[in-house]
Amino acid sequence: MALTKRKILRAFISWVTVWIFIFGYGVKTYAFSVEDEKKLGKKFMGLIKKEMEFIEDPQITSYVSNIGKRILAQTDHQPFECKFYVINSSELNAFAAPAGQVFINSGMIVILDNEGELASIISHEMGHVTARHIAKRIEKSKVLSWVTLAGAIAGMLLGKGSAAGAALATSSMAAGASLSLKYSRDDEREADQLGLKFMTKAEYDGSDMIGAFKKLRKHGLVGPEIPPYLSTHPGLDERIIDLEQQMLFTPSKKVAEDNDFRQVKILLMAKYSDPQKAVSCFKSELKPNPQDFFAHYGLGLTYKRMKRIDNALKEFEIASSLKPDAAFILRELGICYLYKGNFNSAIKSLRKATTIDPKDDDAYYYLARSYQEIGDKDSSLKIYQYLKTKGFDSPDVYYNIGVIYGEKGLWGPAHYHLAVFFKRKGERANALYHFRQALNFYQGDLKKQEEINQEIGEVSRNIP
Repeated sequence: MALTKRKILRAFISWVTVWIFIFGYGVKTYAFSVEDEKKLGKKFMGLIKKEMEFIEDPQITSYVSNIGKRILAQTDHQPFECKFYVINSSELNAFAAPAGQVFINSGMIVILDNEGELASIISHEMGHVTARHIAKRIEKSKVLSWVTLAGAIAGMLLGKGSAAGAALATSSMAAGASLSLKYSRDDEREADQLGLKFMTKAEYDGSDMIGAFKKLRKHGLVGPEIPPYLSTHPGLDERIIDLEQQMLFTPSKKVAEDNDFRQVKILLMAKYSDPQKAVSCFKSELKPNPQDFFAHYGLGLTYKRMKRIDNALKEFEIASSLKPDAAFILRELGICYLYKGNFNSAIKSLRKATTIDPKDDDAYYYLARSYQEIGDKDSSLKIYQYLKTKGFDSPDVYYNIGVIYGEKGLWGPAHYHLAVFFKRKGERANALYHFRQALNFYQGDLKKQEEINQEIGEVSRNIP
Protein backbone atom coordinates (compact mmCIF):
# COMPACT_ATOMS: atom_id res chain seq x y z
CA MET A 1 0.00 0.00 0.00
CA ALA A 2 1.80 3.09 -1.24
CA LEU A 3 2.10 6.14 0.96
CA THR A 4 0.74 9.38 -0.41
CA LYS A 5 2.72 12.57 0.26
CA ARG A 6 0.09 13.62 2.80
CA LYS A 7 0.32 10.28 4.63
CA ILE A 8 4.11 10.44 4.59
CA LEU A 9 4.06 13.93 6.08
CA ARG A 10 1.48 12.93 8.69
CA ALA A 11 3.42 9.79 9.62
CA PHE A 12 6.66 11.77 9.82
CA ILE A 13 5.12 14.42 12.07
CA SER A 14 3.50 11.75 14.23
CA TRP A 15 6.76 9.91 14.75
CA VAL A 16 8.65 13.10 15.57
CA THR A 17 5.89 13.78 18.11
CA VAL A 18 6.43 10.32 19.58
CA TRP A 19 10.14 10.89 19.94
CA ILE A 20 9.57 14.30 21.50
CA PHE A 21 7.22 12.53 23.89
CA ILE A 22 10.01 10.13 24.78
CA PHE A 23 12.93 12.47 25.04
CA GLY A 24 11.26 15.78 25.95
CA TYR A 25 12.57 18.89 24.29
CA GLY A 26 16.15 17.76 24.29
CA VAL A 27 17.97 14.46 24.04
CA LYS A 28 18.11 12.94 27.53
CA THR A 29 20.18 10.03 28.71
CA TYR A 30 18.12 7.66 30.82
CA ALA A 31 17.21 4.00 30.64
CA PHE A 32 14.09 3.33 28.58
CA SER A 33 11.83 1.64 31.12
CA VAL A 34 8.97 -0.82 30.68
CA GLU A 35 6.51 1.97 31.48
CA ASP A 36 8.17 4.19 28.85
CA GLU A 37 7.76 1.41 26.29
CA LYS A 38 4.10 0.92 27.19
CA LYS A 39 3.48 4.63 26.62
CA LEU A 40 5.29 4.45 23.28
CA GLY A 41 3.26 1.37 22.38
CA LYS A 42 0.02 3.31 22.77
CA LYS A 43 1.36 6.12 20.60
CA PHE A 44 2.54 3.64 17.97
CA MET A 45 -0.80 1.83 17.91
CA GLY A 46 -2.69 5.06 17.41
CA LEU A 47 -0.47 5.90 14.46
CA ILE A 48 -0.50 2.54 12.71
CA LYS A 49 -4.27 2.17 12.97
CA LYS A 50 -4.59 5.35 10.92
CA GLU A 51 -2.17 4.16 8.24
CA MET A 52 -2.79 0.43 7.89
CA GLU A 53 -5.82 -1.73 7.13
CA PHE A 54 -6.30 -4.36 9.83
CA ILE A 55 -8.04 -7.64 9.02
CA GLU A 56 -10.95 -8.10 11.42
CA ASP A 57 -12.25 -11.50 10.25
CA PRO A 58 -12.58 -13.39 13.58
CA GLN A 59 -11.67 -16.73 12.01
CA ILE A 60 -8.35 -15.31 10.84
CA THR A 61 -7.55 -13.11 13.82
CA SER A 62 -8.43 -15.71 16.46
CA TYR A 63 -6.33 -18.32 14.66
CA VAL A 64 -3.24 -16.10 14.54
CA SER A 65 -3.83 -14.86 18.08
CA ASN A 66 -4.09 -18.43 19.40
CA ILE A 67 -0.73 -19.30 17.85
CA GLY A 68 0.73 -16.16 19.40
CA LYS A 69 -0.65 -17.06 22.83
CA ARG A 70 0.73 -20.58 22.47
CA ILE A 71 4.19 -19.12 21.82
CA LEU A 72 3.76 -16.50 24.53
CA ALA A 73 3.10 -19.24 27.10
CA GLN A 74 6.64 -20.55 26.51
CA THR A 75 8.38 -17.26 27.24
CA ASP A 76 9.50 -16.02 30.61
CA HIS A 77 7.43 -13.48 32.50
CA GLN A 78 6.33 -10.75 30.11
CA PRO A 79 5.88 -7.19 31.38
CA PHE A 80 3.64 -6.44 28.38
CA GLU A 81 0.14 -7.46 27.39
CA CYS A 82 1.21 -8.99 24.09
CA LYS A 83 -1.28 -8.85 21.23
CA PHE A 84 -1.18 -10.19 17.69
CA TYR A 85 -2.58 -8.51 14.57
CA VAL A 86 -2.96 -9.28 10.87
CA ILE A 87 -2.51 -6.42 8.39
CA ASN A 88 -4.08 -6.51 4.95
CA SER A 89 -0.99 -6.05 2.80
CA SER A 90 0.65 -8.16 0.10
CA GLU A 91 4.12 -7.10 1.28
CA LEU A 92 6.15 -9.87 2.90
CA ASN A 93 6.60 -8.34 6.30
CA ALA A 94 6.15 -8.88 10.01
CA PHE A 95 7.40 -6.82 12.90
CA ALA A 96 7.39 -6.42 16.63
CA ALA A 97 6.26 -2.99 17.73
CA PRO A 98 6.68 -1.36 21.15
CA ALA A 99 5.24 -3.11 24.22
CA GLY A 100 4.74 -6.57 22.76
CA GLN A 101 2.51 -5.77 19.80
CA VAL A 102 3.20 -8.20 16.97
CA PHE A 103 2.02 -7.59 13.40
CA ILE A 104 2.08 -9.94 10.43
CA ASN A 105 1.02 -9.06 6.89
CA SER A 106 -1.49 -11.23 5.06
CA GLY A 107 1.01 -11.56 2.20
CA MET A 108 3.49 -13.17 4.57
CA ILE A 109 1.00 -15.80 5.70
CA VAL A 110 0.00 -16.62 2.12
CA ILE A 111 3.54 -17.66 1.06
CA LEU A 112 3.91 -20.08 3.99
CA ASP A 113 3.00 -23.75 3.85
CA ASN A 114 1.97 -24.70 7.36
CA GLU A 115 1.19 -23.52 10.86
CA GLY A 116 4.71 -24.30 12.05
CA GLU A 117 6.19 -21.82 9.59
CA LEU A 118 3.73 -19.16 10.73
CA ALA A 119 4.57 -19.98 14.35
CA SER A 120 8.27 -19.54 13.55
CA ILE A 121 7.70 -16.00 12.29
CA ILE A 122 5.66 -15.13 15.37
CA SER A 123 8.25 -16.81 17.62
CA HIS A 124 11.01 -14.75 16.05
CA GLU A 125 9.04 -11.57 16.76
CA MET A 126 8.45 -12.71 20.33
CA GLY A 127 12.22 -13.06 20.58
CA HIS A 128 12.48 -9.34 19.87
CA VAL A 129 9.80 -8.60 22.44
CA THR A 130 11.36 -10.78 25.14
CA ALA A 131 14.84 -9.32 24.63
CA ARG A 132 13.35 -5.80 24.64
CA HIS A 133 15.28 -4.87 21.50
CA ILE A 134 13.18 -1.74 20.99
CA ALA A 135 14.17 -0.37 24.40
CA LYS A 136 17.84 -1.12 23.72
CA ARG A 137 17.63 0.55 20.32
CA ILE A 138 16.13 3.68 21.81
CA GLU A 139 18.80 3.77 24.52
CA LYS A 140 21.52 3.43 21.87
CA SER A 141 20.02 6.32 19.90
CA LYS A 142 20.48 8.77 22.77
CA VAL A 143 23.66 10.17 21.21
CA LEU A 144 21.92 11.14 17.98
CA SER A 145 21.20 14.75 17.20
CA TRP A 146 17.67 15.75 16.32
CA VAL A 147 18.73 16.28 12.71
CA THR A 148 20.20 12.77 12.50
CA LEU A 149 17.21 11.25 14.27
CA ALA A 150 14.71 13.01 11.97
CA GLY A 151 16.78 11.90 8.95
CA ALA A 152 16.69 8.29 10.09
CA ILE A 153 12.92 8.38 10.47
CA ALA A 154 12.46 10.10 7.09
CA GLY A 155 14.77 7.54 5.49
CA MET A 156 12.56 4.73 6.70
CA LEU A 157 9.49 6.52 5.36
CA LEU A 158 10.93 7.38 1.97
CA GLY A 159 13.50 4.65 1.35
CA LYS A 160 13.43 2.13 -1.48
CA GLY A 161 10.53 -0.28 -1.17
CA SER A 162 9.09 1.76 1.66
CA ALA A 163 5.41 1.23 2.37
CA ALA A 164 3.16 2.01 5.27
CA GLY A 165 3.77 -1.19 7.26
CA ALA A 166 7.54 -1.28 6.97
CA ALA A 167 7.94 2.48 7.20
CA LEU A 168 5.90 2.96 10.33
CA ALA A 169 7.36 -0.06 12.11
CA THR A 170 10.54 1.72 13.16
CA SER A 171 11.33 -1.08 15.56
CA SER A 172 13.25 -4.33 15.47
CA MET A 173 12.20 -5.22 11.94
CA ALA A 174 12.45 -1.90 10.15
CA ALA A 175 15.09 0.27 11.75
CA GLY A 176 18.19 -1.87 12.29
CA ALA A 177 19.90 -1.08 9.00
CA SER A 178 19.19 2.63 9.39
CA LEU A 179 20.88 2.93 12.78
CA SER A 180 23.43 0.16 13.27
CA LEU A 181 24.06 -2.82 10.98
CA LYS A 182 26.11 -4.70 13.56
CA TYR A 183 23.41 -4.21 16.17
CA SER A 184 20.80 -5.48 13.73
CA ARG A 185 22.77 -8.66 12.98
CA ASP A 186 23.20 -9.41 16.67
CA ASP A 187 19.58 -8.55 17.31
CA GLU A 188 18.24 -10.88 14.62
CA ARG A 189 20.52 -13.72 15.65
CA GLU A 190 19.28 -13.47 19.24
CA ALA A 191 15.65 -13.34 18.06
CA ASP A 192 16.26 -16.49 15.98
CA GLN A 193 17.69 -18.34 18.97
CA LEU A 194 14.91 -17.28 21.30
CA GLY A 195 12.26 -17.93 18.65
CA LEU A 196 13.54 -21.45 18.00
CA LYS A 197 13.47 -22.12 21.74
CA PHE A 198 9.92 -20.81 22.11
CA MET A 199 8.45 -22.68 19.15
CA THR A 200 10.00 -26.04 20.04
CA LYS A 201 8.76 -25.69 23.63
CA ALA A 202 5.33 -25.00 22.12
CA GLU A 203 5.51 -28.39 20.34
CA TYR A 204 6.25 -27.04 16.87
CA ASP A 205 8.96 -28.49 14.63
CA GLY A 206 11.95 -26.13 14.73
CA SER A 207 12.81 -26.98 11.12
CA ASP A 208 9.76 -24.93 10.09
CA MET A 209 11.71 -21.77 10.94
CA ILE A 210 14.29 -22.81 8.36
CA GLY A 211 11.50 -23.51 5.87
CA ALA A 212 9.98 -20.08 6.44
CA PHE A 213 13.32 -18.31 6.00
CA LYS A 214 14.06 -20.25 2.81
CA LYS A 215 10.72 -19.18 1.35
CA LEU A 216 11.54 -15.57 2.18
CA ARG A 217 14.93 -15.95 0.55
CA LYS A 218 13.33 -17.45 -2.55
CA HIS A 219 10.87 -14.58 -2.87
CA GLY A 220 13.70 -12.14 -2.38
CA LEU A 221 15.57 -13.69 -5.30
CA VAL A 222 12.68 -13.97 -7.76
CA GLY A 223 10.71 -10.83 -6.90
CA PRO A 224 11.17 -7.42 -8.54
CA GLU A 225 12.12 -5.91 -5.17
CA ILE A 226 13.55 -7.24 -1.93
CA PRO A 227 10.68 -7.99 0.46
CA PRO A 228 10.62 -5.64 3.47
CA TYR A 229 11.15 -8.57 5.82
CA LEU A 230 14.41 -9.48 4.06
CA SER A 231 15.67 -5.94 3.56
CA THR A 232 15.57 -5.45 7.32
CA HIS A 233 17.07 -8.86 8.19
CA PRO A 234 20.71 -8.95 7.08
CA GLY A 235 22.71 -12.15 6.85
CA LEU A 236 19.78 -14.48 6.11
CA ASP A 237 21.97 -17.19 4.54
CA GLU A 238 24.22 -17.17 7.57
CA ARG A 239 21.23 -17.37 9.90
CA ILE A 240 19.77 -20.33 7.99
CA ILE A 241 23.07 -22.18 8.37
CA ASP A 242 23.10 -21.39 12.11
CA LEU A 243 19.58 -22.73 12.47
CA GLU A 244 20.43 -25.89 10.52
CA GLN A 245 23.34 -26.49 12.91
CA GLN A 246 21.09 -26.00 15.91
CA MET A 247 18.51 -28.38 14.46
CA LEU A 248 21.11 -31.17 14.45
CA PHE A 249 20.62 -31.26 18.22
CA THR A 250 16.87 -30.64 18.20
CA PRO A 251 14.55 -33.61 17.55
CA SER A 252 11.99 -33.22 14.77
CA LYS A 253 8.32 -33.49 15.59
CA LYS A 254 5.59 -35.20 13.62
CA VAL A 255 3.09 -32.54 12.61
CA ALA A 256 -0.59 -33.26 12.06
CA GLU A 257 -2.45 -32.20 8.92
CA ASP A 258 -2.76 -28.42 8.78
CA ASN A 259 -6.41 -28.00 7.77
CA ASP A 260 -6.94 -24.95 9.99
CA PHE A 261 -3.89 -23.22 8.53
CA ARG A 262 -4.94 -23.98 4.97
CA GLN A 263 -8.45 -22.68 5.57
CA VAL A 264 -7.08 -19.40 6.97
CA LYS A 265 -4.66 -19.12 4.07
CA ILE A 266 -7.52 -19.68 1.61
CA LEU A 267 -9.62 -17.00 3.36
CA LEU A 268 -6.77 -14.51 3.04
CA MET A 269 -6.26 -15.31 -0.63
CA ALA A 270 -9.94 -15.35 -1.58
CA LYS A 271 -11.11 -12.35 0.45
CA TYR A 272 -8.11 -10.02 0.56
CA SER A 273 -5.68 -10.71 -2.28
CA ASP A 274 -6.07 -9.83 -5.96
CA PRO A 275 -9.11 -11.92 -7.05
CA GLN A 276 -7.78 -12.72 -10.52
CA LYS A 277 -4.53 -14.02 -9.04
CA ALA A 278 -6.48 -16.00 -6.47
CA VAL A 279 -8.58 -17.64 -9.20
CA SER A 280 -5.43 -18.60 -11.12
CA CYS A 281 -3.83 -19.98 -7.98
CA PHE A 282 -6.79 -22.16 -7.01
CA LYS A 283 -7.21 -23.43 -10.58
CA SER A 284 -3.54 -24.38 -10.70
CA GLU A 285 -3.98 -26.32 -7.46
CA LEU A 286 -6.90 -28.22 -8.99
CA LYS A 287 -5.03 -29.34 -12.11
CA PRO A 288 -3.00 -32.06 -10.37
CA ASN A 289 -5.74 -32.77 -7.82
CA PRO A 290 -9.33 -32.14 -9.00
CA GLN A 291 -10.59 -33.69 -5.75
CA ASP A 292 -9.05 -30.97 -3.60
CA PHE A 293 -12.14 -29.68 -1.77
CA PHE A 294 -10.17 -26.83 -0.22
CA ALA A 295 -9.20 -25.48 -3.65
CA HIS A 296 -12.84 -25.68 -4.82
CA TYR A 297 -13.86 -23.88 -1.62
CA GLY A 298 -11.28 -21.14 -2.23
CA LEU A 299 -12.36 -20.76 -5.83
CA GLY A 300 -15.99 -20.50 -4.71
CA LEU A 301 -15.13 -17.80 -2.15
CA THR A 302 -13.25 -15.81 -4.78
CA TYR A 303 -16.10 -16.04 -7.29
CA LYS A 304 -18.53 -15.00 -4.56
CA ARG A 305 -16.37 -11.96 -3.83
CA MET A 306 -16.42 -11.17 -7.56
CA LYS A 307 -20.24 -11.52 -7.48
CA ARG A 308 -20.11 -14.43 -9.93
CA ILE A 309 -22.67 -16.33 -7.89
CA ASP A 310 -23.39 -19.07 -10.45
CA ASN A 311 -19.70 -19.94 -10.60
CA ALA A 312 -19.41 -19.77 -6.82
CA LEU A 313 -22.42 -22.02 -6.35
CA LYS A 314 -20.94 -24.64 -8.69
CA GLU A 315 -17.63 -24.69 -6.81
CA PHE A 316 -19.30 -24.92 -3.39
CA GLU A 317 -21.50 -27.78 -4.61
CA ILE A 318 -18.41 -29.67 -5.76
CA ALA A 319 -16.58 -28.90 -2.51
CA SER A 320 -19.55 -30.05 -0.44
CA SER A 321 -19.85 -33.30 -2.37
CA LEU A 322 -16.17 -33.97 -1.63
CA LYS A 323 -16.44 -32.95 2.03
CA PRO A 324 -20.11 -33.33 3.11
CA ASP A 325 -19.41 -32.70 6.82
CA ALA A 326 -17.61 -29.37 6.38
CA ALA A 327 -19.87 -26.78 8.02
CA PHE A 328 -17.98 -23.82 6.54
CA ILE A 329 -18.63 -25.13 3.01
CA LEU A 330 -22.29 -25.80 3.74
CA ARG A 331 -22.62 -22.25 5.07
CA GLU A 332 -21.23 -20.74 1.87
CA LEU A 333 -23.36 -23.08 -0.23
CA GLY A 334 -26.46 -21.98 1.68
CA ILE A 335 -25.58 -18.30 1.26
CA CYS A 336 -25.29 -18.74 -2.51
CA TYR A 337 -28.64 -20.57 -2.62
CA LEU A 338 -30.12 -17.62 -0.72
CA TYR A 339 -28.66 -15.14 -3.20
CA LYS A 340 -30.12 -17.18 -6.05
CA GLY A 341 -33.58 -17.22 -4.45
CA ASN A 342 -33.52 -20.97 -3.79
CA PHE A 343 -34.65 -20.53 -0.20
CA ASN A 344 -35.56 -24.13 0.60
CA SER A 345 -32.12 -25.36 -0.48
CA ALA A 346 -30.56 -22.51 1.49
CA ILE A 347 -32.44 -23.56 4.63
CA LYS A 348 -31.44 -27.19 4.16
CA SER A 349 -27.72 -26.37 3.80
CA LEU A 350 -27.65 -23.78 6.58
CA ARG A 351 -29.55 -25.97 9.06
CA LYS A 352 -27.06 -28.74 8.44
CA ALA A 353 -24.17 -26.28 8.88
CA THR A 354 -25.50 -25.10 12.25
CA THR A 355 -26.06 -28.70 13.36
CA ILE A 356 -22.45 -29.61 12.58
CA ASP A 357 -21.05 -26.35 14.00
CA PRO A 358 -23.43 -24.72 16.52
CA LYS A 359 -20.93 -21.89 17.01
CA ASP A 360 -21.18 -20.68 13.40
CA ASP A 361 -23.09 -17.44 13.95
CA ASP A 362 -22.86 -16.46 10.28
CA ALA A 363 -24.68 -19.65 9.31
CA TYR A 364 -27.40 -18.85 11.86
CA TYR A 365 -27.73 -15.31 10.50
CA TYR A 366 -28.26 -16.46 6.90
CA LEU A 367 -30.59 -19.21 8.09
CA ALA A 368 -32.71 -16.52 9.77
CA ARG A 369 -32.69 -14.51 6.56
CA SER A 370 -33.80 -17.55 4.59
CA TYR A 371 -36.70 -18.17 6.97
CA GLN A 372 -37.60 -14.51 6.66
CA GLU A 373 -37.70 -14.78 2.88
CA ILE A 374 -40.24 -17.63 2.96
CA GLY A 375 -42.38 -15.76 5.49
CA ASP A 376 -41.57 -17.90 8.55
CA LYS A 377 -41.35 -14.88 10.87
CA ASP A 378 -41.33 -16.82 14.12
CA SER A 379 -38.37 -19.05 13.19
CA SER A 380 -36.49 -16.08 11.81
CA LEU A 381 -37.17 -13.89 14.85
CA LYS A 382 -36.11 -16.63 17.25
CA ILE A 383 -32.71 -16.92 15.55
CA TYR A 384 -32.21 -13.15 15.36
CA GLN A 385 -32.96 -12.83 19.07
CA TYR A 386 -30.48 -15.60 19.79
CA LEU A 387 -27.79 -13.79 17.78
CA LYS A 388 -28.58 -10.53 19.58
CA THR A 389 -28.01 -12.15 22.98
CA LYS A 390 -24.66 -13.46 21.73
CA GLY A 391 -23.59 -9.99 20.65
CA PHE A 392 -23.44 -10.89 16.96
CA ASP A 393 -21.60 -8.01 15.33
CA SER A 394 -23.99 -6.95 12.59
CA PRO A 395 -26.44 -4.02 12.75
CA ASP A 396 -28.61 -5.85 10.21
CA VAL A 397 -29.83 -8.17 12.96
CA TYR A 398 -31.56 -5.19 14.60
CA TYR A 399 -32.95 -4.01 11.27
CA ASN A 400 -34.46 -7.39 10.46
CA ILE A 401 -35.92 -7.75 13.97
CA GLY A 402 -37.48 -4.31 13.56
CA VAL A 403 -38.97 -5.26 10.19
CA ILE A 404 -40.45 -8.49 11.56
CA TYR A 405 -41.97 -6.75 14.57
CA GLY A 406 -43.43 -4.15 12.21
CA GLU A 407 -45.00 -6.89 10.09
CA LYS A 408 -46.50 -8.30 13.27
CA GLY A 409 -47.90 -4.87 14.21
CA LEU A 410 -45.71 -4.60 17.31
CA TRP A 411 -44.68 -1.00 16.74
CA GLY A 412 -42.85 -0.34 20.01
CA PRO A 413 -40.16 -3.01 19.55
CA ALA A 414 -40.21 -2.37 15.79
CA HIS A 415 -39.21 1.29 16.18
CA TYR A 416 -36.81 0.48 19.00
CA HIS A 417 -34.81 -2.08 17.00
CA LEU A 418 -34.76 0.15 13.91
CA ALA A 419 -33.46 2.94 16.14
CA VAL A 420 -30.62 0.72 17.39
CA PHE A 421 -29.85 -0.25 13.80
CA PHE A 422 -29.52 3.38 12.69
CA LYS A 423 -27.53 4.28 15.80
CA ARG A 424 -25.00 1.52 15.11
CA LYS A 425 -24.81 2.62 11.48
CA GLY A 426 -24.02 6.16 12.61
CA GLU A 427 -27.25 7.63 11.22
CA ARG A 428 -28.11 9.63 14.32
CA ALA A 429 -31.10 11.59 12.96
CA ASN A 430 -32.89 8.41 11.86
CA ALA A 431 -32.04 6.75 15.18
CA LEU A 432 -33.47 9.70 17.11
CA TYR A 433 -36.71 9.60 15.08
CA HIS A 434 -37.29 5.89 15.78
CA PHE A 435 -36.38 6.15 19.47
CA ARG A 436 -38.97 8.94 19.84
CA GLN A 437 -41.54 6.87 17.97
CA ALA A 438 -40.78 3.86 20.17
CA LEU A 439 -41.27 5.97 23.29
CA ASN A 440 -44.90 6.60 22.26
CA PHE A 441 -45.62 2.85 22.26
CA TYR A 442 -44.11 2.10 25.68
CA GLN A 443 -46.50 4.20 27.78
CA GLY A 444 -46.77 2.55 31.18
CA ASP A 445 -43.47 0.66 30.89
CA LEU A 446 -41.33 2.94 33.07
CA LYS A 447 -38.18 0.84 32.80
CA LYS A 448 -38.27 0.77 29.01
CA GLN A 449 -39.11 4.48 28.87
CA GLU A 450 -36.09 5.27 31.02
CA GLU A 451 -33.88 3.18 28.74
CA ILE A 452 -35.21 4.90 25.61
CA ASN A 453 -34.87 8.36 27.14
CA GLN A 454 -31.23 7.60 27.92
CA GLU A 455 -30.75 6.57 24.29
CA ILE A 456 -32.45 9.76 23.09
CA GLY A 457 -30.19 11.85 25.29
CA GLU A 458 -27.06 10.08 24.04
CA VAL A 459 -28.04 10.30 20.37
CA SER A 460 -29.12 13.96 20.69
CA ARG A 461 -25.70 14.93 22.08
CA ASN A 462 -24.01 13.44 19.03
CA ILE A 463 -26.15 15.17 16.38
CA PRO A 464 -24.37 18.23 14.91
